[in-house]
Amino acid sequence: MERYASIYSLSDNDRSALRQSQLEALRNGYEFAVKALSTKYQWNDLEKSSSAWRVSLIDALGHELPAEQIKIEKLPDAYESTFFPIADPAQGAFVKSYRIRFAMPAAGEFVGVKSGALTLRIVSPLGRVDLVWLG
Repeated sequence: MERYASIYSLSDNDRSALRQSQLEALRNGYEFAVKALSTKYQWNDLEKSSSAWRVSLIDALGHELPAEQIKIEKLPDAYESTFFPIADPAQGAFVKSYRIRFAMPAAGEFVGVKSGALTLRIVSPLGRVDLVWLG
C-alpha cells in the first residue's frame, strides 16, 4: 500500500482512506493477487469451474477453505510490471493474473492468520505449489 501511495502521491487523507478500506476488506475475507505461468494455454485456467486446479487456503491447524471466487485480472501493463512483476518469464509461457478471494468464515474451525500461518495451496495432477505466510 505504501508503494502505491508513494507512486500516486496520495495525500495523507487518501492514504488513510486506502488503509481503512484495506483493513475492512481483510475483516471480510482473504484476497490474493496471483500470477500463473504455464507452457500450455489450456493449463492456465484457475478461474474455470471445470479446471483441474484446486485452490484452497489452509491455516496452521490444517483447516481448509475453498476459494470463494477466482477472477482473471486485466490490469494496465505499467501497473502489472510495477506492482506484480515476473522475474524472468519463460519463452512461450502463457501468463494470467488472478484475484483469488476467500470469504471470512463464521466462527468455527478455521482460525486463519491467528493460527500462526496461512498456506495458499494450488494443486492439480500437473503440479502443486504451497505459498506459506508465517504469522
